[in-house]
Amino acid sequence: TFDLVVPHSRASPPPDLTITIEQWERGSEYILGDKAHIFLYEQGGGSQLGGAHPRTVPTCADGTLPLDLLAAAVRDDDQHYPITKLICLENTHNKCGGLALPRSYVRSVSDFKNSRGLALHVDGARVWNAMVAQKALSSSAPSR
Repeated sequence: TFDLVVPHSRASPPPDLTITIEQWERGSEYILGDKAHIFLYEQGGGSQLGGAHPRTVPTCADGTLPLDLLAAAVRDDDQHYPITKLICLENTHNKCGGLALPRSYVRSVSDFKNSRGLALHVDGARVWNAMVAQKALSSSAPSR
């Protein structure tokens, strides 16, 4: 299961505002890839609006973040560090050629975040592209 998937565009809340809402405590931390749109762009809104600290891990060529690096990046409760609260993925991945993340990978990250008590944000500006690429649209989905 996923906590939250928020497709966004100019007509919906900016992703960093969503992070602000998901980050319950100012000074907490979110983990994301070093090529993530919400890290490279958005004028640092997660910090500006939410008081949340971004922590990056290297993004693989296919847009995934290695689970072992995610695990190593999670900080425990320590008065000297921000507490990790959230993992952010990008689907489809802008800086990785528009690749869609495999559904099995997103499930594995979801299982990991559940095991660590974290939230998951999937930056979904191109979520419909990802769904088409993964053939995830059901016959009950509305069509034009």
